[in-house]
Amino acid sequence: MNYLDDRTNIIVMLIVIGILSAAVIAMLLSVSSVLKSNAANLRGNNNNNTNDSSSSSVIIPPRG
Repeated sequence: MNYLDDRTNIIVMLIVIGILSAAVIAMLLSVSSVLKSNAANLRGNNNNNTNDSSSSSVIIPPRG
């Protein structure tokens, strides 16, 4: 009976580790796309603007 409990626990732990690994891989893959999508906004917003209103404006990229 102990053998079945150990085997079930191992299977459950492997499933949990697989789910967590998939989540980590998905987050690592999504980081590059998030950084690429924010790159234009980061380049456009520098702190050397002489116009104070431009530093507080929100840039909304066009759709598409």
